[in-house]
Amino acid sequence: MARKFFTEKQKIKDPLLLGVFITLLAYSLFLLGHELYMNSFENAIPVFLLGIAVLVVGLGLWVLIRLQLKVAVTKKGIDYKMSPLHTKKKRIKWDEVEECKVIETPKVAHMHGSNMKFWYEKKFTLSGRNGIAVITKDGERYFIGTRETAALKRSIKKALGKRIEK
Repeated sequence: MARKFFTEKQKIKDPLLLGVFITLLAYSLFLLGHELYMNSFENAIPVFLLGIAVLVVGLGLWVLIRLQLKVAVTKKGIDYKMSPLHTKKKRIKWDEVEECKVIETPKVAHMHGSNMKFWYEKKFTLSGRNGIAVITKDGERYFIGTRETAALKRSIKKALGKRIEK
């Protein structure tokens, strides 16, 4: 087992986003109950569509509640796992890394939006645009988010035994 210099677990803590999903689920359940009570099964299509809506919103809420990003910096590389989307942890080995850079974005920049078009990279974050950007030797780009960028920067320096960019 590799020595861990940095570990972090992140979950979604945005009450507005969770509130929107809970409200959508409650409203969908209300409409489904109303349709069943008022029309019974005369109109099967609205009941079916409302049932699908309840399932989709319920599944979305379940994923949001269960969504968790685990990040670790070890002597071997950077480990990450975004469950329930990943079943196993993924590792970017240090010998595969061409360039890595710790990125800190001001809180106000998250509301701006025009500079947030990063379609060319694999992005794993629950904390906006704060974390580490990695380019591998085969050209793949990753962004792995973290809330503690200063601790991440120190741990990467320890793991690599040298200075990193920025």
